[in-house]
Amino acid sequence: MGAAVAYGVGTLRGGPDPGRLVYAGRQGVYIRDLDSGEERKAADLPKDVTFGMASSDAKWFAYASEQGALTLLDLESKQSFQVSEQLSVPLGWSPDGRLVAQELFDDRDIVLIDPNGGVRVIWSRGSLNVRFPVWLDSDLFAFFDEGNQRSLALVRLAESRSSVSQIGVGLPLAASPDGKEILIRRGKKLIVAKLEGRRLTAERTLFRGAIGNTAVSDQGFVAFTASGSGDGDGLWVLQSGEKKKKVLSEQVRWLEWTRDGSTILYSSRGAVYALTLPDGKPKRISKKGVDVFDVIGFTVVP
Repeated sequence: MGAAVAYGVGTLRGGPDPGRLVYAGRQGVYIRDLDSGEERKAADLPKDVTFGMASSDAKWFAYASEQGALTLLDLESKQSFQVSEQLSVPLGWSPDGRLVAQELFDDRDIVLIDPNGGVRVIWSRGSLNVRFPVWLDSDLFAFFDEGNQRSLALVRLAESRSSVSQIGVGLPLAASPDGKEILIRRGKKLIVAKLEGRRLTAERTLFRGAIGNTAVSDQGFVAFTASGSGDGDGLWVLQSGEKKKKVLSEQVRWLEWTRDGSTILYSSRGAVYALTLPDGKPKRISKKGVDVFDVIGFTVVP
């Protein structure tokens, strides 16, 4: 993955700022400036919300209720509109602000929602195993197609009709910043592969163990959760070459990098923590009294 052979050390001089943290729980949606530490409550949420995620520009927040009613909330105007009444979940926002969601009834379609208007089916499938898309660019994402021999699929979002191509086996976890390489979980292996057209090439194993979530920074630095080599649960980073370093020994629910590649943000026990590399100590940065959602829970935006 190019820069993925190292991990972020300190703040990049002259580089981007750390960005903004957007996190949510039933108490509401919060936005924290990671440079200044200033924080504000962006919106309230209904009490029955169990799952939500912000768009990549923090303009929209998609959330689902306990019954699966899917709603889009404009974080600037505070206006909201319901997309479906039941059995739907948001899966992920595209880099240009479109939402991929799955309907958990009838033919269990995966749909593309443009907050500015329009909903269309991009994939009809029969699996109830919800997975998150890994974006390669604004119109292309990798997805786990459990219904087709557990294959890795590429979904192209053409304007008139989307196309789906099965290109290999495994669960896509993350992509390099340029979208040319994919991190894949296959069994108890973390694999990196190059994407050439509709083929995976130059595969190599980076880690052996029970892989959880994975995050790649804008600089290509890699962090992942795993239980491996008899070393228990924890958070790992890739160092020079293919060496790994365990930086945290606890169960982590979700993780993201700050935009400058200096710090890993992770959720654990209902809160968001920051771990600055190489030798920082975890620091809680989410507001006390807010129980951050277990699934997704937070994101980092410019």
